[in-house]
Amino acid sequence: MPTTSPILDAATSNNRASIGVAIAINLPITAEPINAEASSGGQDATAAMPASTPQADELILYPNKFKWAFYVVLSIGFSWLMISLQSQHPAMRGWLAFGAVFFIFCAVVCAIQLWPDSAWLKLNGDGLHYSVLFRRFHYPWSEIKRFGIVEVDTQYGSESLVSFWVEPNDRCISLNDSFGKKPGQLVEILESHWKRACGDP
Repeated sequence: MPTTSPILDAATSNNRASIGVAIAINLPITAEPINAEASSGGQDATAAMPASTPQADELILYPNKFKWAFYVVLSIGFSWLMISLQSQHPAMRGWLAFGAVFFIFCAVVCAIQLWPDSAWLKLNGDGLHYSVLFRRFHYPWSEIKRFGIVEVDTQYGSESLVSFWVEPNDRCISLNDSFGKKPGQLVEILESHWKRACGDP
């Protein structure tokens, strides 16, 4: 009776952690960083972040720490598994070493998400602000056309990403995290702030 390869099991079980890491790394490519000269009258972009004086009707959300801590532990566990399998599969030593390094890299990226001020979502009168791996982005409410959920299909399932579309080219931007909320709940929160800012009751 055939047995399942432990390497395949590792790849399958770590699928969601890998998706989260990949999104966190690649997301900044789809968005434009805050222009330091254009924000806050030419002040540095870091001056208008959560450390600043809160505005009225301002909301700041942070990622689910338990989820990212779980990803850290999971990645470290699979890295240890890759290392331990090298003695049993000498012919695959190179691939297993690569897998161990990859999972260590995943653990580091996930750990950064737990670092204070690394990741957050801020909604205020100026628009939507968010940070991914200490990279900060800002979109005024007037540039946002709509919000929704994008389903990303993978080999082992699908991932629901909260997304929004911006002017002028109807570009879709997906958030790398739902910031402690379910995707549908976060969409409702975003739409509520967006409508109030645009004067739509």
